[in-house]
Amino acid sequence: MPHLHAKTLSLIAGAILSQAMPASVSAQEAQDKAFSTGQFIAIAEFCGVPSPEMLALFKQRQKTAATQSGMTPEAFDAAFSRSYKKALGYLAEYSEEEKEVTCQPLRAMANQ
Repeated sequence: MPHLHAKTLSLIAGAILSQAMPASVSAQEAQDKAFSTGQFIAIAEFCGVPSPEMLALFKQRQKTAATQSGMTPEAFDAAFSRSYKKALGYLAEYSEEEKEVTCQPLRAMANQ
């Protein structure tokens, strides 16, 4: 299975620093945001950064913004779940060295 690309990881990690998406996004943008939210949370959980409470808040904000833009909560959950499970599958195959390289930027952002 291919690993998540480092550039993709960096872009996903940057999402945690942003606010929830604006209500004026398109349906495709909302779908993409749900997908990247699932990837980010899988990576963040894999790395143990940030706290589970912060991740839950981030997910809820993204879901709220997506539903305000017209995406159904069920569609958000489905896109999130697909990407989350897929990312976990990729991450499960990482060596300890790959895990360290992947998690170091998140730890640095969280000052850990």
